[in-house]
Amino acid sequence: MATDTSYLQLRGLTYWARVTVPRTRRKVVGSTHLRLSLQTRDLAEANRRKFKAVAELKRVIAEAGIGDSGVEGWRSSMRDAVESNNEDQAYLIHSLAEDWATAQIPKIGEDAASTLFKKAIETRDSLSELTAQYIANGGFGLDATRKHSKALKDFVIFMRHDHPPILYADRELLAFTDSVVNGPLAPNTKRDRLSSLGGFWRWLEQRLHAPKGSNPFTGITVRGGTVDDVRAFNPTEVVHVLSSTFSHEWQKDIFKVLLLTGARPNEVCSLRHCDIDTKAKTFTISDSKTDAGVRKLPYRHPVLAAIFNK
Repeated sequence: MATDTSYLQLRGLTYWARVTVPRTRRKVVGSTHLRLSLQTRDLAEANRRKFKAVAELKRVIAEAGIGDSGVEGWRSSMRDAVESNNEDQAYLIHSLAEDWATAQIPKIGEDAASTLFKKAIETRDSLSELTAQYIANGGFGLDATRKHSKALKDFVIFMRHDHPPILYADRELLAFTDSVVNGPLAPNTKRDRLSSLGGFWRWLEQRLHAPKGSNPFTGITVRGGTVDDVRAFNPTEVVHVLSSTFSHEWQKDIFKVLLLTGARPNEVCSLRHCDIDTKAKTFTISDSKTDAGVRKLPYRHPVLAAIFNK
């Protein structure tokens, strides 16, 4: 057995376990061979240690490389090792993922390979994963879900590398905040975005994904866009319209619905009986100019209740 060199490779003065990656898995794993140092110069001792190492290498080849980049496979394996408190397995995954990322350098460059390696061994949830969890488990209504999803999608895109939130520098977060405040959006939309982002960051703090008191989306004043600035009719004009004579009563009802909901005329005029839920006191706008316009609205106001109950 002392002269058996199968699955062994001598690199310098140290023996390594070496396993050939099957041809059908090489593109995914990113290498033709995987190696793990046996940390011994003695051939007999290397033969005793290699069986466990080879078994682990073969298991990694079978499990790693899920997806085109392979990152999720290594990351899943590393997370399993950490959660099971298996230090040997964690060391193995770390070493193999480093070899795998190094093999990508000729194709994507050293900086990109370094980023790939950091992602492969990261066990904490990334920003995009946490935003998905927040939306899925937040219990938001249809309209709120759309609003929050849009704000968080823009946030993830801006922050690029999709790290765990705790790894982003304050200046990166503030740069995104500035892009919202100084961007082309309407003032009220900016306030909505900052509100959505602030709620998400508070959720991160509560679950220890971000340091307490690190919320970059609070305490920001967005000027402009007050109710008076965007009001279609002033109070005098509203009284004048409502006191006018309409050729049909439903025309006045439509005006009241537009006034109290802020919906567009085509949205209200296209409502069907099935869009109105008299028990929950809500109505659904299913025909809108934009996807974001498809939404469910409450009608608690007694004037609206009287109109929708007709």
